[in-house]
Amino acid sequence: MIRKFAPITLVAIVMIAGIGSIAYGIVGLSSSASTGNFKIGVAQANITPPAFNTASDSAFVPACGKTVAQVEAKWPGKRLFAFEEPYIDTKGVGHYMPGDPYCQAGQTSGQSWYQGIYLSGSAQNRYAQSVEKHNLIKSVVAVYDYHGSVEAQVIVDSIGIFNSTMDAIRSQARQLVKEKGLAPINHILISSTHDESTPDPIGLWGPTQTASGIDTFYLKYLESQTAAAVAAADAHLGPAKLKLSYTYLPSNVQDCFSSYPFIADNMIPVAQAVNTANNHVILTLVNTNTHVETLAFSKSQTALHMISGDWVGWLRNDLNKKWPGSTTMVLSGLVGSVETPTVWTPLNAQVGGVPTSYLHNQHHRNPDGCSTVFPNPPTGTAVTDPFNFELVYAESLAKTVEAGVENDTTYNTVNQLYAQKKSLCVQVENHYFVVGFELHVIRNRPVYQDPTCSVPSSTTPNAPVRHLPAGQTYEPNDNNWVATSVAVLDVGSAQFAYLPGEVFPVTAIRGNIDEPQMPFPTNCIKPTTLYYYCGTPLPMTPWISAQMTQPYRFFAGLGEDMLGYMMPPGDFVGKVSSVSLIGNEVNQQPWLTYYKLVNATGKDRFGFDHADDPESVGPYAGLSVTNALSSLLKQDGSGLLVLPGLYIGKRGHLWNTPFVGPNFNGAVGVDVIQPNGKHVVYKIGSTAKGWATFDGTPDPGTPLPKLAYSTSTAGIILPSGKVILIDVYKGAQLMALGSIG
Repeated sequence: MIRKFAPITLVAIVMIAGIGSIAYGIVGLSSSASTGNFKIGVAQANITPPAFNTASDSAFVPACGKTVAQVEAKWPGKRLFAFEEPYIDTKGVGHYMPGDPYCQAGQTSGQSWYQGIYLSGSAQNRYAQSVEKHNLIKSVVAVYDYHGSVEAQVIVDSIGIFNSTMDAIRSQARQLVKEKGLAPINHILISSTHDESTPDPIGLWGPTQTASGIDTFYLKYLESQTAAAVAAADAHLGPAKLKLSYTYLPSNVQDCFSSYPFIADNMIPVAQAVNTANNHVILTLVNTNTHVETLAFSKSQTALHMISGDWVGWLRNDLNKKWPGSTTMVLSGLVGSVETPTVWTPLNAQVGGVPTSYLHNQHHRNPDGCSTVFPNPPTGTAVTDPFNFELVYAESLAKTVEAGVENDTTYNTVNQLYAQKKSLCVQVENHYFVVGFELHVIRNRPVYQDPTCSVPSSTTPNAPVRHLPAGQTYEPNDNNWVATSVAVLDVGSAQFAYLPGEVFPVTAIRGNIDEPQMPFPTNCIKPTTLYYYCGTPLPMTPWISAQMTQPYRFFAGLGEDMLGYMMPPGDFVGKVSSVSLIGNEVNQQPWLTYYKLVNATGKDRFGFDHADDPESVGPYAGLSVTNALSSLLKQDGSGLLVLPGLYIGKRGHLWNTPFVGPNFNGAVGVDVIQPNGKHVVYKIGSTAKGWATFDGTPDPGTPLPKLAYSTSTAGIILPSGKVILIDVYKGAQLMALGSIG
């Protein structure tokens, strides 16, 4: 079913946002009502910027006028939302434009920029003009209590908020919890949905390249609303039981990528909390792995300037209707490079599941335009209208979640509740970001000049753009570091791994990729021969899903911070900036040599795009973050058994994927190297009973064509039930592809 709707009027926002005696109030409280050792409380807060109204201008008194009336008389420029600074519309366009006089209401330390509601993500100067009806942006909270130990999860509709904003939420929430005499919360873990139709929390998407898009008035509103929701959830704790299950990307959904490698996490873990007295659903938490950018990248001008929960909001609505009185949380996971997919109707359309040739820029059938390696379904129609797309995608996800939950009637005993957090200091290697910090376009977080994040940066506030002679570029200072963190949360048999950015799936779940398939296998290139193996091998990131210690594995991307894209060092390509001010993206090898060789096309040596690299902190951030997370998981226990190995075919040939390849007709088992150095072959149907996914679960196989293995395959399950995952990255180094090892 394709549902139609119209944009909400700004008058209606006032009513929905709850302006009145309980200003912008918390909505949607839900809790259990029986007794037990495990308890859950949930709440959600509306964080949509309220519509402009006379009362909202009191925030600009006395900075912009002695009274509200005087503010509006002195600064008559049209404003649609509260929190937008007053200005004079000298160009007569109906919204602020650079050069218009404005009231500097909230700046400190001599810093000045116009503060309005600019949307994040696809382009600069996307000033908000409307709000999508019945799809407001929210912060959703779950608070867990096991024997008096309390932990909280918060998911915010945002492209990704900095840890400094998260810390402000935590501080306010703890103060409210203390004032209300509620159960103290050990950790408040926060992540973002990566919704790109939400106000800019970082600064990169303002009216110009050198003007910040942050509205500090709005961020304070987001912080207070979210903190109040944490306290509200804590106040409504009630005993519950937990159901955990896995489902998969719907059959009518075709993955689409913006950068190499073309690896996605199609597994969707689901946690559902149920009232122990009446079996009513309290909470449904769904872990998805695609970008939330349907409207932000569309060709519709209405969509481009609309505040919306995107398909995440509609998925929440669909699941809340399925289980009335419940609350849904959508946890964004490994979304790096996994863009808006192509969705086909009818909903039972079946996309081909075997990767084939690279199909570049599928604009004709994808609302956002990106690339895929998966064949079209034999029949069906692609949904291209962005407003219909978000509804159909949400409905597709809702149906697969409902089926997965209802097919699993087992409730998991919650006998532990435990969180760990680890801080680390990450170098800002990307010169785009360094300049962003220096120009104060990127705001609201400290920057340090040492690798322990103890010496604050001495960057001059509002540093001017450098005007350099023709042909010269500015090389930013590489001594820029930011503090960030990773975390692990165990709720019974569910484990949540928090990573502070848009993580490429290969970074955490591997996939069938080996060293020769990396754009940069070593840190050296010989310019004359284009030889890529003349240096030290670039390190691979730890296999996080294999190291996780609970049977149900959830990834929280944009978790505990927002540091942009994260990939293994060998997969970073980067480019030379088209802005002459900046020059090379990073200063390290082998990238400097590569920039000179390929004239900074942004493509790798295979000819594939790496469009996301300019939005990463740098080539080593993903390694730093996953190493820190790996250390936490090792403290938590042991994960799955991983051995170097390759897939073996009927004729004894080896390959790094179970699918058909050169001189390889498909896998019948695996050849692994034991710790003692001996090879052991496990074959499906004899010494192994089935294929395993990277999470250690039974593999669902590929429905079209029908195969026993899939893109999630990562090993085998022995007759005893023991799982062995194979590290094809190491396996290819130790064994000869195409022959018996």
